[in-house]
Amino acid sequence: MSNAGLLVSLCVAFTFLSFSPADSAYSPCCSLPCHHGGVCIEDSKSDKNFFCDCETTGYYGAYCETASWGTWFSGLFKPSMEFIDWLRGSVYPLWFVINNVKFLRDTLQRLVIGKGMEVGLQPPQWTTLAEYKSVPMNDNTSYFALLLPPVPKNCPTVVGSKGSKVLPSIDEIVEKLFKRDKFKPDPHRSSLLLPVWGQHFSHQFLKTLHGDNPGLTWSGHHADMSHIYGDTLERQAALRTFQDGRMKSQIIDGEEWPPYLEEVPIKMVSPVDVPVNKSFALGHPFYGLFPGLLAFSTIWLREHNRVVGLLKKDHPGWDDEQLYQTARMINVVTQIRITVNEYVVQLGGGYFKFVFDPTLMHGTGMPFGSNRISAEFNLVYHWHPILPDIYRFGDTDYPAEDVTLHVKPLLKHGLGTFFGSVAKQICGHPTRRNFGKEAQEVAKGVLEKMRFMRVQPLNRYRELLGFKPYSSFEELTGETELAKLAKEMYGDIDAVEFYPGIILEERKKVPGGLFSETWSHLGVTCAMQGIFSDALFSPTWWRPATFGGKIGWQMANTDWTLQDLVCRNIKGECPELNFSVPENDFVDPHVGHDEL
Repeated sequence: MSNAGLLVSLCVAFTFLSFSPADSAYSPCCSLPCHHGGVCIEDSKSDKNFFCDCETTGYYGAYCETASWGTWFSGLFKPSMEFIDWLRGSVYPLWFVINNVKFLRDTLQRLVIGKGMEVGLQPPQWTTLAEYKSVPMNDNTSYFALLLPPVPKNCPTVVGSKGSKVLPSIDEIVEKLFKRDKFKPDPHRSSLLLPVWGQHFSHQFLKTLHGDNPGLTWSGHHADMSHIYGDTLERQAALRTFQDGRMKSQIIDGEEWPPYLEEVPIKMVSPVDVPVNKSFALGHPFYGLFPGLLAFSTIWLREHNRVVGLLKKDHPGWDDEQLYQTARMINVVTQIRITVNEYVVQLGGGYFKFVFDPTLMHGTGMPFGSNRISAEFNLVYHWHPILPDIYRFGDTDYPAEDVTLHVKPLLKHGLGTFFGSVAKQICGHPTRRNFGKEAQEVAKGVLEKMRFMRVQPLNRYRELLGFKPYSSFEELTGETELAKLAKEMYGDIDAVEFYPGIILEERKKVPGGLFSETWSHLGVTCAMQGIFSDALFSPTWWRPATFGGKIGWQMANTDWTLQDLVCRNIKGECPELNFSVPENDFVDPHVGHDEL
């Protein structure tokens, strides 16, 4: 053998040895050996150099692989998650009865929310601070929670020890698996209004603190409407009049709008098509960058000032502070009611209809007021394939780049036309190879954050949610060509990363749902647990006195819809609003644009 050949052989051998999971340089927990919530602890005195802490899991054994008698017995009466998913999209007469019999509907909804309590334990077991427990882990809410502990730091790859020794690059994942070849509309006819609401609703609690550590958040961890009112007392004060509970506003062409920055100089990220001094001052620093965020910020401003007017009539003796704070609580209830009754129903698919009822979890052990947003929930909420390449407002088509970071289309067409337009356009399908140009850049950031936080692979989250882990790439993707490509990139199905995995998942597993199986269940369980654990819905808070008596309690208890909210806060004829597009009442601006 030549010297060069010998050198190559030695390099290959060294590379193989250096990546060997058995090498002492790596943590023995890199293989993620513990199942069913078991925690791997390094133990040099054990023949495996680790042991699995199975305490409170309902399982035992070297790998927490064996069910205890109680777990085994209860499992006999528990249907599989796969069967539940099939059932909720089938047997319509059964669901008609359940949806219309309150006892049955409430019982089932409690079970769903209870599942969320099991998945997203409060206080969280893990956070992005470290892979071991500490006092700051619980006390410092600047760190996201984690549903599963992070992969140990000293492992061959960020997913442990399985699969290819070199993971595919982020650019390769986006180029081969995410990049849009042609716009794919949602087959379940979800409207563009769905992501507009979702973006405005979620960014009040999904807040990554940009910098060197994406595991940090500036979130309050609740749906507190800080996106409208401001996340600090200073920002809130700048947006208030301190008279009769009202928020600052201005009248433009006979309609109420937020004030300009020249009048309320707070920190905002301004859109590229509006002078800084004519940008709007809003509760969230970047809510002036997108038409949808500005539209809902304006609607909620009008709704707040409308509500304080009604409260003032009923309570002429109340001071400014009580009027302001009570109106804010009423608006919190209204936004959550719309989110549960309409938004979540559209996202989840199937025949079961969630209904907002704050008393539902009273007496169940729900840890009210203790929610902590998880990093995984933050990651799955990046469903940017849903965004189209072209937006149609009125009779005008706008390419995506003229809508992102631009608000002139909204100001030109007005709120009524904007809401009517997005309610008639079908959004994209959140699936593989459907990320538009802007969405691809977002995806790269998501993948970087996921790897930095060392999030466990997809199959571990399948197990956490009660699903069977995927056994092959064909089972994951539902097709041969994509499965082959993914296998070449990852090598082992147990090495498929969390976010790429939920993108690759076959979509038809969830009948009528917008998302795939794992994506849907993780998102819904985290969302329902977070929403219904709000302190406002606890037995000691959810009562007439909290909202100032009869009038406030009536407003908090009325089943307002999205249609109600928007229509009472815009001028002129109100369009029909829904999160799904009627069969014969939609537009597709992509048709006829051959360049796409």
